[in-house]
Amino acid sequence: LKETPAPLISYLMAKAITLPFVPVAVASMGLKFGIGGACVAISNVRGPESKLHIDGRTVENVVGFVPPPPGVPIGVVVQSYNGGVCLSVNGDGRCVPDGDKFLAWVLQELEGYAEEVNRAI
Repeated sequence: LKETPAPLISYLMAKAITLPFVPVAVASMGLKFGIGGACVAISNVRGPESKLHIDGRTVENVVGFVPPPPGVPIGVVVQSYNGGVCLSVNGDGRCVPDGDKFLAWVLQELEGYAEEVNRAI
C-alpha cells in the first residue's frame, strides 16, 4: 500500500472535502467513498525514546487517540514513548460492544506476533 498512490490520493481527497466551503453532505459522501469499505483506521506513532519535560515537569506517559473517519467503526493507535508501547482503541459501541474483550483479542494477536518474531530470531 505504501508504494501505491492510494495514500496520497486519500490524503488529497480528505484535504479537499474538508475545506470550509464544501457542504457537509458532499464531504460525508466523499469520505464514505474514499474509505473503500475499511473497517478500522490504524495509526502508528513513533514517539521520543526518552521522557519529555513540560514546564519542568516530567511527562510520564503519552496516549494516542484516533477518532475514526465517518463510516469506519474502529480506530487503533500504536504509539511508543520512553522505550514503551501504548495501544489505544476507540470503537463504535454497535461494532465493539465489549471494549475490554476486543482489546484482549488485539493483545492476544500481538503476543502471537511477538512469539513468531522470537522464533525467527
